[in-house]
Amino acid sequence: MGTNALKRCVPTARTVAYLEKIFPQIPQPYHALVPDHRKSTVPQAVTHVSIYPYREKPFVRIADGVYASCPELCFVQLALVLPLHELLKAGDALCGTFFVDPSSRNGLGSRTPLTSKRRIESFVRRNAGLRGSAAAKSALRFVADNAASPPEAFLWSVLSIPHRYGGYALPGLEMNRRVRPSKKARKIAKPAVKPPLTYSRTSPRC
Repeated sequence: MGTNALKRCVPTARTVAYLEKIFPQIPQPYHALVPDHRKSTVPQAVTHVSIYPYREKPFVRIADGVYASCPELCFVQLALVLPLHELLKAGDALCGTFFVDPSSRNGLGSRTPLTSKRRIESFVRRNAGLRGSAAAKSALRFVADNAASPPEAFLWSVLSIPHRYGGYALPGLEMNRRVRPSKKARKIAKPAVKPPLTYSRTSPRC
């Protein structure tokens, strides 16, 4: 959805109570985008002015009357407040195939990625004047698509980011790419079939 989502965005005691009911996991204070310089009238909410003329639809409806920043805008907003390493973690999570699931055995679940490097790059390119876009564009070089777990994303960062950020700056890395070996490679990799072991029993002499 476009900026029309902001027209009626006014934090009140009623809207805060509504958010507490449907999203109890979201920590307070709530951060709300508003279309003009208005202050929140409730202590549980903080307002941020958003008057930028977005070139794409930057908001997603997640509940009745509740809109959130799309994943691409979310990455740009995080670029304003997070250091590079933390921003890369967030980008890998947005572009990854995992999510935090406390009910699962390993604490993770699988999902379709919320976005991709290409989609974030497109959003940043179309909204180059938006605060945070420059930092987001710079960090995107080191964000990985299709990470299946936080350890994978961490390893990607360690191997790919420049030396000045503590990485190894290895080029040409790809995450979870399916490798199709050649016929010769399959033949080499095929385990040798060993004949089954046989045992002979000698009858004791009487």
